[in-house]
Amino acid sequence: MELRRIASAQLRPLLLLLVAAAIVGAAWALIVPAWQAPDEHSHFGYAQTLAEQGAPPASEGDRRYSTEQEQAAAAIGSDQLAANLFARPEWSEAEYERWRRLQAAEGEAARADGDGAGPEGSNSARTNPPLYYAFEAIPYHAASGTDLFGRLHLMRLWSALLLLVAAAATWALVGELLGPRRGLQLAGAAVVALQPMAVFVSASINPDAMLIPAFATTLWLGVRVIRRGLTVGNGVALCAAAAVAILAKATGYALLPGVFLALAIGAYRAAGGLRIGSLVKRSALPLLALAVPVGAWLAYARLSDRPAVNQVGVGGGGDFDHAGLFSYLWQFYLPQAPGQLPLPPGYPSLPARDFWIEGFWGKFGWLEIVWPDPLYLAVGLLTAAAIVGAAVALVRSGLRRHAAEAVFLVVVALSLLGGLHLTEYRILADQNTVFNQGRYLLPLLPLLAAAMAATLSLAKERIQQVLVGALVGFLFVLQVVSLAIVGARFYA
Repeated sequence: MELRRIASAQLRPLLLLLVAAAIVGAAWALIVPAWQAPDEHSHFGYAQTLAEQGAPPASEGDRRYSTEQEQAAAAIGSDQLAANLFARPEWSEAEYERWRRLQAAEGEAARADGDGAGPEGSNSARTNPPLYYAFEAIPYHAASGTDLFGRLHLMRLWSALLLLVAAAATWALVGELLGPRRGLQLAGAAVVALQPMAVFVSASINPDAMLIPAFATTLWLGVRVIRRGLTVGNGVALCAAAAVAILAKATGYALLPGVFLALAIGAYRAAGGLRIGSLVKRSALPLLALAVPVGAWLAYARLSDRPAVNQVGVGGGGDFDHAGLFSYLWQFYLPQAPGQLPLPPGYPSLPARDFWIEGFWGKFGWLEIVWPDPLYLAVGLLTAAAIVGAAVALVRSGLRRHAAEAVFLVVVALSLLGGLHLTEYRILADQNTVFNQGRYLLPLLPLLAAAMAATLSLAKERIQQVLVGALVGFLFVLQVVSLAIVGARFYA
């Protein structure tokens, strides 16, 4: 009884945070008009196809979206509204009633006549794995008696719950790294639960919402395996979490180098040395937990003649241009150097700031809704302080003692960054168009949250409590400002 009371007291801050985060997520899910989040129309089309037809979209089809979705989008002026700051959603009761009569005349067959792919595979979401969309099929069927907008909003609310899982996993990650310190764990969990862009994306229909908790859980379990040694239980859990990420979106493959590293270090520590037999024995079942579901998806994709991931080629099919890649990376993070070819027209002057700070923290709608510049400066300084502070905390706690965990976390971060940059460079070479967006870096939000918690650990206990409160308060302010700006954009 006493242990239960202590556990309840330890978890109370987390539970209160999750309640607050659920309310904030519901606000985002309800305030943003339908399909006014990046690619939400494509993801809804995929989810509807899977829910209605029981299979993912094919590579190509005749109708990208169902009749129901097309008519609903036309009724609210969705296409005209996207990224157009001067447009407003249709908010007429007469128009809504006209649409309802049209839907009644079409009947339920209008829900199932889309293929989620479109001619020449025009739905870019069609190549995604099906796990997130299967997850969204649950609220879709639960709300089958309502109209499309009722189903869409319930799907958004359901999706927003995934960020609560990410916050809880980040609480555990910080506890594994810094010990069971409620204040620091609350700070880390709050960064994930209340980061405006993370809430916006999670409260829309988008598989990125599943990547954040999958990455957070994998990071926590990877650190746990490294610190405590590899067992069948924690190894299977680690690999299963990575499989969830891969089956949500191909971005999840970025976890594999870190997962394999964690398994190797965990097996080494559990065996008390380098023993190949022990490594194979301890890793076999965990690796099956990864290989079986991912292999099943790859086999299904091959048998159904569809790509398992987005296909990106290098223009011209020639040798890979390493000098061009270096020039691109230089200009992504630093001003253009003399003699370098400029990035394509329309590319930001300093992409790292535009994507990894502004786009990561807060650009809403179809990225047309932005904060005032001082807020971007504030979150940029906060991000930089967290990275520097985490490095200082690592050195102070003993770099050699915690090197394995640090290397694991860095490998995951660099794998994701490297994959994003390589993909974008290939697209630039082939199509001369921009690929990266700030939300693609959201899977690393739990890592930034842990870095912020580590930075706060440098302060004395009394000051630390004040700083934790200030951080949580600042995140709530960002939420209020963001919701106000989004509300004004669509309804003022």
